[in-house]
Amino acid sequence: MEGKSEANAFDVIRQRSILDLFVKMAALIDAGELTHARRIFYKLRPAIDALFAEPNPGALKAAAAVTKQARALSDLMFD
Repeated sequence: MEGKSEANAFDVIRQRSILDLFVKMAALIDAGELTHARRIFYKLRPAIDALFAEPNPGALKAAAAVTKQARALSDLMFD
């Protein structure tokens, strides 16, 4: 089961931005849209578990670097 969770976490990270999903979830919570926010949370859950599985912040730094690179590439391709 652990391998499946890790695979799902990387699938989420590959999306345009995991940070965008966190921001969207927070905005939905602020707007009182808890059902929709909860759906996003459960999609993010495997990524959250993977990112915080180790006490070392390396996973968070790697995710941030991937996100930054993906945004830069997206901006070059679509602007």
